[in-house]
Amino acid sequence: SSNIKKDNYYKTGSDELATETPLTLTRLETRRMLTNTSSRLVIVLVGLPARGKSFVARKMQHFLNWTGVLCKIFNVGKYRREAYASLQREQGSDQQNSGSGSGEGACDANFFDPNNVTAAQLRERVAQVALKDMLAWLDEVDDNAAAEDETSTHDTSTHGGINLQPKLQYRQNERIAIFDATNSTHQRRNWVLEQCTSPQLRGNKTTGCVFVESICNDQELLMENYKFKISNSPDFTGMTEEAALADLLQRVTKYEQQYQTITDDSLSYIKIYDLSTKLLCNHIYGRIAKDLVPALMAWHIGSRPIFLCRPGQTTIGVDG
Repeated sequence: SSNIKKDNYYKTGSDELATETPLTLTRLETRRMLTNTSSRLVIVLVGLPARGKSFVARKMQHFLNWTGVLCKIFNVGKYRREAYASLQREQGSDQQNSGSGSGEGACDANFFDPNNVTAAQLRERVAQVALKDMLAWLDEVDDNAAAEDETSTHDTSTHGGINLQPKLQYRQNERIAIFDATNSTHQRRNWVLEQCTSPQLRGNKTTGCVFVESICNDQELLMENYKFKISNSPDFTGMTEEAALADLLQRVTKYEQQYQTITDDSLSYIKIYDLSTKLLCNHIYGRIAKDLVPALMAWHIGSRPIFLCRPGQTTIGVDG
């Protein structure tokens, strides 16, 4: 009978009821913890400069907004340029860093040297300000939900049974924030995670946190990314292509001295290789697995024509 049972298993599968074991309970608890119902989600980008982080951020924002989820990008580089420009004005100097672009708040590669203590402190402060603004924006969910409950008790204007009030474009009780920065060390990522998810800091404002690391080792693709960055970033305004590229490569070298890829498998993270050549997912469940991962796999940096064809009337349409 044992052999018959084994044979039937491979032909029709098991007919025994699933039983919970200590091992399955442990695994399921991890999954439950990572898929806890939350109206707030933070997507933390990770990667060296010119690895396509901001490209991925914009793609995610457009996609999530299209699906009806309000999404906003908090770019730490923008905060850094504003803070540095303000610091220059306070010091009564409009002079830029030696070798930097002419854009307001532009910084050269030496600003990103880990041994530059003053610059490192400024970068830390702007990251804190950006994160504070991000969490404040996420917490507006509660205010909007309360406002919706209050207005839902009022009659809406109708005409002939048709509701004249426009529908909300986004689901106001759900928000996703994208923290766009290098977040290049374990220490920085742990700090972001704690600030977003710690019950002591966040109280009952449950917030999910997913890291998305962009890794690019394709040299041809990297060169295209470098050229795109120096032609669009305010840090390189007014510089020749040769000078801007040299400064960017020096900046990348400064970051590489302290860069640490994600290795902590207790985190929820997605690694993107060469902008969608390969994806690695760890502890990715729920809506992120269902919606965002397929989108990340489909996106590419190439351009191609899209043809929209509106067919005319056909005999099938006429005949019904």
